[in-house]
Amino acid sequence: MSRLDPLTWNDTLFFLATKLIGIRMTDMSINKLAILLVWVVISMFFNSNIFGQSLSCEQITKDQQLCAEIGQMLIIGFGGFKQEESGKVLWDDKDGVQFNKKSLIARHIADDHIGGVILFQKSPRDLNTQKFIRDRNIQGPKQVAQLNSALQTYNAVIRQKQKLDSLPLFIGVDQEGGRIDRLPAAQGFPVATLVPQAFGAKEEIAAKKDDALNETYAYAKKMAEELSSLHFNLNFFPTVDVNINPANPIIGGMGRSFSSNPDVVFDQAKQFVRAFHDHGIIAALKHFPGHGSSAGDSHLGLVDVTETYQKDRELFPYLGFIKDGYDDMIMTTHVINGQIDQTQCKAGLVTDHTTWCPGTMSKLALTELLRDKMGFNGIIVSDDMTMGAITLEYTLSESLKNSINAGVDMFIVANNYEDQTNEVINAIAQLVKDGDIKRERIGESYKRISDFKKKRLPSMASDVSGQDPNFIKWIISKILGRPSS
Repeated sequence: MSRLDPLTWNDTLFFLATKLIGIRMTDMSINKLAILLVWVVISMFFNSNIFGQSLSCEQITKDQQLCAEIGQMLIIGFGGFKQEESGKVLWDDKDGVQFNKKSLIARHIADDHIGGVILFQKSPRDLNTQKFIRDRNIQGPKQVAQLNSALQTYNAVIRQKQKLDSLPLFIGVDQEGGRIDRLPAAQGFPVATLVPQAFGAKEEIAAKKDDALNETYAYAKKMAEELSSLHFNLNFFPTVDVNINPANPIIGGMGRSFSSNPDVVFDQAKQFVRAFHDHGIIAALKHFPGHGSSAGDSHLGLVDVTETYQKDRELFPYLGFIKDGYDDMIMTTHVINGQIDQTQCKAGLVTDHTTWCPGTMSKLALTELLRDKMGFNGIIVSDDMTMGAITLEYTLSESLKNSINAGVDMFIVANNYEDQTNEVINAIAQLVKDGDIKRERIGESYKRISDFKKKRLPSMASDVSGQDPNFIKWIISKILGRPSS
């Protein structure tokens, strides 16, 4: 059943209101206020939709182009799963491994014009028994190549049919190596990974620095070749956090930082970015302005580095890249850093660190420091907006408002336990409508994203070598209504 047109639905509610209070439509001027009150109550009860669904972006803004621009600001996960402790499954997006034109991800591509996707390797398991339930997105090389190719092809054909600009999807992954290994050799992927810290250590003890860097590049080249063969075009790596705190549970303790020496971090990260660029892979430096000194994990809750942050050391790798003309992506951190920004993002005492804006919501960090002072011209992408440091402290609307106004261009929304894609899009739309975010601010990010894609990504469906030709024909025939023959 399709949704009612908003105007038709409003007329229907108004008619129902008159019937409920027993007034003829011709007499409505007599009891206009009473009718209006009943109409408002009914509207609120149904949330402006007869099926109990929230209004869509276009219903909120009456601006199709704005909604398309907002969609491009999202890089989303799919194939998530949620279960109660009792064992009851609350949500199961089963279409995470193979493309299905009726899936949620297909709808978000076709209707919401999302900017990209991120694939995850971690598989859902039963909360009580820990038994494997299913794969999320990643099974093996052939499957991943076909999935990514199908997603890109579907996006291409949809945009062609809808007469939209040729904007490919960002198809991304967190492939760092070591503990963060989304493409494990155990599942048939050809590159056996190492922890990034191992490469930094080799440089520090090498008799000849160039030998160590050449070794890093050779490894990075294999990683880039693998990503390219699987039809990824974006890797959220390298991590340029400086290893200030070796016991850091999410950076140093996991071997994710190349070194405690910022020069080594820069040297090593450069080899990965160079290899990525040589094979058409977009890089994302992370986590700006620095997560290496923390003692906590921002996936779980608030983290504050005000007392431990070392500004000169931790900004050094970013400054080096920007000086060299780097303009891919930089990922934000959700960490509070009072050395950079003590602006409050929520109510409380001004001395209460927990009220200060985390990096993702800090205009001083992202616009005044990264953009204006450091001169970064690329895309600013958030870390996952469903991490505890955000969701436990802010409403969705608050976090989006603060982040966009701070300077974030794109949001990662992992959708691990529910699909929040439309909730995010609609929240941004409402913020624009209410004047909390300027329309021009959305346009600014959209232009940066679209210009980047047109310059750096290949033409929409040109890279489909890993995809069954019959499948491509089937997609095109279904979307364009032509026989597949």
